Amino acid sequence: MVVVATALTLTCPRFHSHSSFAAASLFLSAAASSSSRPRAAPASGYSLWRRSISRISLHPTAMATAQASEAAPNKELPLGMDAAMMDEYASQSKLLQEFVKIPTIGKAWIFNSKTENTSRAMFSVSQSDLLANKRKNFLLNSHISKNASNSVEFQWSPFPIEMSGVSAVIPSPSGKKLLLVRNSEDDSPTKLEVWGPCQLENEFHIAQSVHGSLYVDEWFEGISWNQEETLVAYVAEEPPLPKPEFNDSGYKKAGSSEKDCKSWKGKGDWEETWGETYSKKRIPALFVVNISSGEVRAVKGIPRTLSAGQVIWAPSSSFSLVFVAWSSDNGFQKTPRKLGIKYCYNRPCALYAVPDPFMEEADQPSINVSKGETAPTIKLTSDLSSAFFPRFSPDGKYLVFISAKSAVDSGAHNATNSMHKIDWPATEKLEGLSVSDVVPIVMCPQDGCFPGLYCSGILRNPWLPDGQTMILSSVWGSKEVILSVNVVSLEVSRVSPQDSDYSWNVLALDKDNILAVSSSLITVPQIYYGSEVSQTGKSSQWEWQEISTPFPNPSDKISAILANHKFSILKIPISNTSDKLTDGAKLPFEAIFVSWKDSATRPTIVVLHGGPHSVYPSSYSNSLAFLYLQGYNLLVVNYRGSLGFGEEALQSLPGNIGSQDVSDVLTALDFVMKKGSIDASRVAVVGGSHGGFLTTHLIGQAPGTFVAAAARNPLCNLSLMVGTTDIPDWCFVEIYGKEGKNYFSESASVDDLCQFHQKSPISHISKKHNPVGMDAMAPEEYASQSKLLQEFTNFPSIDGAWVLKTNNENRSTAMYSISQTNLLANIKRKYVLFSRIMRNNTYPLDFQWSPFPIQMDGVSVIVPSPLGSKLLVVRNGEKGSPTKLEIVDQSHVEKEIHVAQSVHGPLYTDEWFHGISWNQEETFIAYIAEESPAPKPAFDDTGYKKEGSSEKDCNNWKGQGDWEEDWGETYSKKGRPSLFVLDIASGEVRAAKGISRSLSVGQVVWAPPSSCGRQKYLIFVEWLEHSGFQNTPRKLGIKYCSNRPCSLYAILCPFEESDVQNAPIGDAKSESPSVAINLTPSISSAFFPRFSKDGRLLVFLSANHAVNSGAHNATDSLHKINWPSDWKMDQHLEVTDVVPIVMCPQDGCFPGLYCSSMLSDPWLSNQCTVILASAWRSAEVILSIDVLSGKVTRISPENSEYSWSALAVDGHNILAVSSSPIDPPQIKYGRQVPSKDQTCTWVWDEVNNPLMTANNKVKALLSHHKFSILKIPVINPSNDLSDGGRLPFEAIFVSCKDSSHKPTILVLHGGPHCVSVSSYSKTSAFLASLGFNLLIVNYRGTLGFGEEALQSLPGKVGSQDVQDCLTALDYVIKEGLIDASKVAVVGISHGGFLTTHLIGQAPDRFMVAAARNPVCNLSLMICTTDIPDWCYAVACGTEGRQYASESPSLDHLLLFYEKSPIAHISKVKAPLLMLLGGADLRVPISNGLQYARALRERGGEIRIMMFPEDIHEINIPQSDFESFLNIGVWFKKHLSRSTSDAAA
Repeated sequence: MVVVATALTLTCPRFHSHSSFAAASLFLSAAASSSSRPRAAPASGYSLWRRSISRISLHPTAMATAQASEAAPNKELPLGMDAAMMDEYASQSKLLQEFVKIPTIGKAWIFNSKTENTSRAMFSVSQSDLLANKRKNFLLNSHISKNASNSVEFQWSPFPIEMSGVSAVIPSPSGKKLLLVRNSEDDSPTKLEVWGPCQLENEFHIAQSVHGSLYVDEWFEGISWNQEETLVAYVAEEPPLPKPEFNDSGYKKAGSSEKDCKSWKGKGDWEETWGETYSKKRIPALFVVNISSGEVRAVKGIPRTLSAGQVIWAPSSSFSLVFVAWSSDNGFQKTPRKLGIKYCYNRPCALYAVPDPFMEEADQPSINVSKGETAPTIKLTSDLSSAFFPRFSPDGKYLVFISAKSAVDSGAHNATNSMHKIDWPATEKLEGLSVSDVVPIVMCPQDGCFPGLYCSGILRNPWLPDGQTMILSSVWGSKEVILSVNVVSLEVSRVSPQDSDYSWNVLALDKDNILAVSSSLITVPQIYYGSEVSQTGKSSQWEWQEISTPFPNPSDKISAILANHKFSILKIPISNTSDKLTDGAKLPFEAIFVSWKDSATRPTIVVLHGGPHSVYPSSYSNSLAFLYLQGYNLLVVNYRGSLGFGEEALQSLPGNIGSQDVSDVLTALDFVMKKGSIDASRVAVVGGSHGGFLTTHLIGQAPGTFVAAAARNPLCNLSLMVGTTDIPDWCFVEIYGKEGKNYFSESASVDDLCQFHQKSPISHISKKHNPVGMDAMAPEEYASQSKLLQEFTNFPSIDGAWVLKTNNENRSTAMYSISQTNLLANIKRKYVLFSRIMRNNTYPLDFQWSPFPIQMDGVSVIVPSPLGSKLLVVRNGEKGSPTKLEIVDQSHVEKEIHVAQSVHGPLYTDEWFHGISWNQEETFIAYIAEESPAPKPAFDDTGYKKEGSSEKDCNNWKGQGDWEEDWGETYSKKGRPSLFVLDIASGEVRAAKGISRSLSVGQVVWAPPSSCGRQKYLIFVEWLEHSGFQNTPRKLGIKYCSNRPCSLYAILCPFEESDVQNAPIGDAKSESPSVAINLTPSISSAFFPRFSKDGRLLVFLSANHAVNSGAHNATDSLHKINWPSDWKMDQHLEVTDVVPIVMCPQDGCFPGLYCSSMLSDPWLSNQCTVILASAWRSAEVILSIDVLSGKVTRISPENSEYSWSALAVDGHNILAVSSSPIDPPQIKYGRQVPSKDQTCTWVWDEVNNPLMTANNKVKALLSHHKFSILKIPVINPSNDLSDGGRLPFEAIFVSCKDSSHKPTILVLHGGPHCVSVSSYSKTSAFLASLGFNLLIVNYRGTLGFGEEALQSLPGKVGSQDVQDCLTALDYVIKEGLIDASKVAVVGISHGGFLTTHLIGQAPDRFMVAAARNPVCNLSLMICTTDIPDWCYAVACGTEGRQYASESPSLDHLLLFYEKSPIAHISKVKAPLLMLLGGADLRVPISNGLQYARALRERGGEIRIMMFPEDIHEINIPQSDFESFLNIGVWFKKHLSRSTSDAAA
């Protein structure tokens, strides 16, 4: 492959960059041919590139620089050129010059004549002068004659007039005068010439001390005549600030009379510039010249922090000048930094008004200005972050302008524009003017419809004679089009031909006609004259007449070749769309394909624009016409992110560069390949800037696709660019997306630099190798198992459900919250699916499902209102952005509230603190959110900066302040959980007051309305933060830990009117109703509060026994409070038991409550029965509890070993799911049927649903598996065991058809006070499908077997639990169910503790092992974990609570070590796969790493996998997938080895 990088000056205008394209061709290098003959030094140029593409083999080659070193250079030839290429160079350069000589029309003006049907046109024309290395500028005139038949004739002047040394030409409004600007190239004066119809009327020489050169670029340029043609306003460089002067005697003081012959000027302070193309320019400032006197005055009152541009005269007003200004304070944290502005529409700017400096004092505006001060500017567009290209309507009623607010707000350097207007007042008052929308931003355009505004310029006079319609050019897909915009009716119309793929550009308006140019990529521009023609009974149409011009065309030879080309705009469908994409980003993008008739036999060049938020429209390009003439097809790709396709498509690219844009280019290439339009073996690629970024990415990511490449000023290494470019913010935005604006810093972090490098082409520069950790056997196994695991990973899961009532009592609507893993995006997709439930007296039951689920992008949680009439949608903000709360009714978003970080952070949506509750009237919502962060101390050069200091913030920095405790695992980056209430009507959010800061709140619900008044109360759970040892202020980890003391509290709603004002936080006035009241002081744990529907009962769960014993989970109890209808906060409430703790259950009887959650509405329609799911030994079951009698009934089938879980209650019926370890969940609908004995039994109907359907392959793999729950007797129980500790434990056995010949995996849960229930697990199903038996052991200490069995384990970890695992294994071996020689073991957390214990204590029993975040050394863990109390509890038993300390004694450290797997490490034989989460706070990675390193130094076989961003669970989708994939491969490898060893 030929790779060429050019370092020419890159012109990259907003739409495309091609002026240096042809010049870049002269630096392309030759590719090595497949011939073995010696190679000469390579020649440079498109000629050799062309030849190399035509005959090159597909062997990869080195870059041209390496090839050049292989042959000695010929000193008579230019460097890089060989003799064989001289003729080719001569031929191509001659051809290229023909294209270079074609002139370009820059601007045009039309002036009215005395007669109605005639006018005069003046064209600004430029042409390249290669010898002088500049462009020559000409003026060409034409007389336009129109007749009654709407035909038009242009009579051209015989010759153009060269405007040598002229920087700008500006006609006056009447066309009677012409201003010529001649900017100086040194320190000489700037010249302004005013010409009349036949002579030079005035010439002014303006010294550098007044101002420098006028700005004549497309951005700051603003040269404007007033209506009377007496004054001209313009933007020029501010005069230079004085520099320090020095002479032989040192510093020369100002005013010195000494001559300057021996003095010199210093540099002075360095000043920021606007970057690319502006590096040698000073601040753009505003000036006005009086045409009569030649006097120039600077406009006063504009701060130096503003750079002015685009000035125009306002209608009669004291503030007679309107201009655009950009603030120079747009660096990091608004520091004074001018970020590059060239091609960057995302720089904040606004419209301002200011008085004319020549205005008489009597006419000056009457505003309050202190003596000696100048009149200030008035900001006209305070509510918009961007405003430019201001234009007044002819009657002065409207000020219309363009905005790039979407670019400013998102950080993208270009984006979809909007158009706005201001109704200009006839009075002098300009403050408070209202800005209204004319053309809004188009997010997702319909096919063929207007995609939004994309304007790189607007005519000085864009108005049709009606004074309401503007004519402008804009991008529409891959074309430029001409639009008309009526600023009154807001109608946008495309006036250039609808059926044309050519690009059209407006040049000037001739009353109600349009002068325009039209061209294609390789068809030179033609001038057209457009007229609006009325049609009877139809809307008027625009007709376009081609105008004959004197501009030269290519030679007849070239024209004949170009005439045979094919030109089309292809719509390219998106391949592999992500569910994260917006609708607009899923629409096809486009590519312009210019082809030969025999295109399939020709080489093809892929052409890529820069930006990336730019576009390559179908307008004429010298360079592309030249390349086409060389025999190439051209594929010009406008990938997603390009302008012209709607805002959603554009915004899909930031954060995805180097992947999405690369994929789009390859997709476009595949598209034309599949159509047989090109030769796939001869494809080259070329691009500049971001196009060069893509070019170098493509040859790295798809090295076999391209045989040659050329890159112009390519972006190859973002980590290097960020510290050297004028637009460092570009790097952050394009890497991180919109969030990049928040991350942007002048000093990128190490993490940022790593991200930048990974997204850069340089990361793909080397050849790929096998992934680390993969041996010769693994790739095929990886491929096979990963494909299989994806089948299981793709199964959706039901996270929750709600049943909403309808007007028909036999009908209801169910809403399901569903999630599905998206491995590519590394997230969980969230959906909502609806079903209509139809019931009748005779049942059958009918579920009518909605045709498709609805994806909830960016949604954190949804919560229906009590009546089901409204839905709360929560979108938690990230990286400091506001949290969004949407109130949705049946047809639309009724209200959207943006809650700033200063009010609170994201809402808690976890399973513990989570609490979002509507009140019964659906007027308020209470919820738990992160408290806004406490202020940090600020410092500057003088030290600590006191609050309220008036000093600016540019030189200060924030300290860290005091460190605050958090709730450990998963909560380390979260703020304090606090209680807030939203008033839906007003959108106001108030924090609940009177809650001590030593309490963390959660699980809020509304209390029933009081019968004695209108006061509203909130009931919530509070956890004491002083839960450390000896009641010290330590938040011990709460995740999976129900043993943290908590209580139910009540407080008055903060919106309630009360005589007692809300007390501040921490106020000790306990008698005040605004202070939270503890409702459950008699018990140490109370959570999941639920009021009955009639409001008479408050029931809740308690983990009282876990708190009291220190076990991190234990048997729950259920309690109730009889709630008075007239309750007041000072009234004592009595707590009574409903379901007590079960210590030692009888065989087959209720073992106690073990609930990890409770439905938000768990009540049957009788208002006294609660439905909940609980562990019942090794199965999960559904229970009904009569809270009046305390009766507990198992209502899921008693003869089923499947696990059952309630989803929602539907009146007196239940919606549930049922599953087994290898059978995906099935939806069931439960109903009560009367029996003969006048009792009711529950009948469960299976519901047909579109969820959980495995494919045929998976079904076939699992069809021969079965599962059973085995009762394992305790072997030789000790005398100190309680009765419950002597009862059998259980194991779930998933077996193959011929299980005794298959390998078996022992699967161990963590906790240890947890349980593996017989519900579906994708990982269990996956491992079973690989041909493994699974023995899932619920050893003693597991939940679901009674409290005595659970409490038998603390103090005996590493012995009793290990023995139970071996006993279960012996049981299935003795029963002949498995092969004892092929056993593996896997576990997480405490299951990993057991895994590493087992391979140490029983080294000959296990052939291989895998441990996920295992506890390997309790003596190391004690000082690093978020739950140090756990170490004492499991090692010392109940007495551990009294020993617990942050500084353990030596005796305890020795005990911890003896109880740990590391004590047995010397005996380990089994190969071990260690999987660690780098962000694990529960069992920090040091535990696993120490064990792994110790095992390795003893010669053990160990493989370590680290997932840097994962916590204890290792549940990030890609990490979870990769960990179990590697477990499968690891076990398959070593268990297969054991089989082959046995056979040998």
